Amino acid sequence: SGATLSEVAHLLRDFFDELAVLVKDKSETIVVVACAGENDIANDLPLDTSLMSLKLFLEILFGNDEIDHPTITKLVFLGPKFEPWLEDDPSYKKKYSKMSRSFQRCLTSHPESARIDYVDCLTMFCGETAGLPGATLAGRASAQENYFSSDRLHLSAEGYRIWKGKVEAYLEKLDATGSKTTD
Repeated sequence: SGATLSEVAHLLRDFFDELAVLVKDKSETIVVVACAGENDIANDLPLDTSLMSLKLFLEILFGNDEIDHPTITKLVFLGPKFEPWLEDDPSYKKKYSKMSRSFQRCLTSHPESARIDYVDCLTMFCGETAGLPGATLAGRASAQENYFSSDRLHLSAEGYRIWKGKVEAYLEKLDATGSKTTD
C-alpha cells in the first residue's frame, strides 16, 4: 500500500522467493494480478519514470531467467481509476487518463502481450458519466462516491466487488482456454 510502481517492481523478487516455496510444479498456472501507477502520480513522478518502472516490472515478471521460478502464465493489470478526490483537482484527471493510455500501449505492445490483459479501470466507477462525450480525455466522468471509502481514494466493499468480478471474468476466460487453474 502506498508503493510506487518502481517499488512494486523490486518487490517482485520477494514474490518469486515466496512463489517458489508455494508452487512445486513449475507447469502450474500462475496468474499475477497487479494494480499500480496511481501512487506514482500522487508522488509527482513523471510519466516516463512510471513507464520505465512498468517495463522493469514486466522484465522481472516475464523475462528474468536468473530467478528460478514457475512461469507466469498471465498478468491481469488493473489500470488507474478516476477517484472522487480528483473532482477537487481536475488536473490530476488528465494525468490519470494519460497514464491509462500509456500503460495500455506499453502492455499491448510488449513481446509477452498475449499473456497480458489490461483492464481499463479509468471510468469503471463513474456510473452514467463514463459514457459522456469527453468522459476520459476531457475528464467529464465523475467517480461515484458509493464505490469508494470515506477517504474518497480507496475502494469501498462495493467497489472491490466490481474489481473482483472483472478479475474473475479474466480468470474464467483463462480457464475456458483449457489451462488448469488453482486457488
